[in-house]
Amino acid sequence: MRYFLFDQISDINRVGVTTVGVERVYCTNIYSTNYYVIRNYDYKVFLFRVGVEHLDAVKRLRAACGRIESHVLVSAEDERSVLYELDCDKDLDVHVHFDGSVEDVLAA
Repeated sequence: MRYFLFDQISDINRVGVTTVGVERVYCTNIYSTNYYVIRNYDYKVFLFRVGVEHLDAVKRLRAACGRIESHVLVSAEDERSVLYELDCDKDLDVHVHFDGSVEDVLAA
């Protein structure tokens, strides 16, 4: 499994496994602070399925775990402010998806 999904549904500080389409994906809550597990596995891509109010948690996790390719799925009225908040102009490892699902990201 090369993907790690952060959302609001999973348990905090517990790592689970879910199936997205045909892909098995590790998952945990966006507010998890179990950085040992997150840092010590060879994840290639972080997936964040969050709301605008969770963007600080996305930045915190990315800062704690290093520059890993990240896809952020978020619904927002002001898309430019989301891009600015995540420093997408400077950090090219962050890809923001305003419309779409985790399945769409994995299929791409």
